[in-house]
Amino acid sequence: MTNAVKSFKQKVVLFFGLMCAGAVGSLVFPPFVNSLAGYAALTLFLFYLFYGERNKKELFFMAYAFGFGFYAVGFSWINNALLIDDNRFAAFVPVVFFATGGFFGLFWAIPAALSGKIKERYGRMLAFCAAFVFFEWVRSFIFTGFPWNLLGTALSFDVRFIQGAAYVGTYGLSLMLMM
Repeated sequence: MTNAVKSFKQKVVLFFGLMCAGAVGSLVFPPFVNSLAGYAALTLFLFYLFYGERNKKELFFMAYAFGFGFYAVGFSWINNALLIDDNRFAAFVPVVFFATGGFFGLFWAIPAALSGKIKERYGRMLAFCAAFVFFEWVRSFIFTGFPWNLLGTALSFDVRFIQGAAYVGTYGLSLMLMM
């Protein structure tokens, strides 16, 4: 097996692994509220994103894979609306699953690619965190408002953390969680 094939297989495994990590990461939200698994997945993602030297393209696709899994599973509740009327629209469930993951995955991928312009690792990490929170804010206004599954709301099930929202808001909690 050539090195190019091995490299391609490793990238495919990493892509699907990060997609699965994103799916597990979305478990921090209702109805699951499994904070430990979600935070572990987020930590794994951030480790792979910033470990070693990566170009902007690699950062983009790694973050896109995580974001795809995160939002495809995190927004799966939208499919319930399609199943109300005698399952007449059940055929659209996979479309909604892939469309939400595919579109909203960009809200993880673009900040990662933008942070790739910074060569120093810690600066790149800070830039990613700041850009991610900015894109979360943008996402909350898109389509006249889509503020669901903001990362900061994952802390709403712990009274100690949610008190901080009075001072920094949900976006400040998102930034704190990313750092």
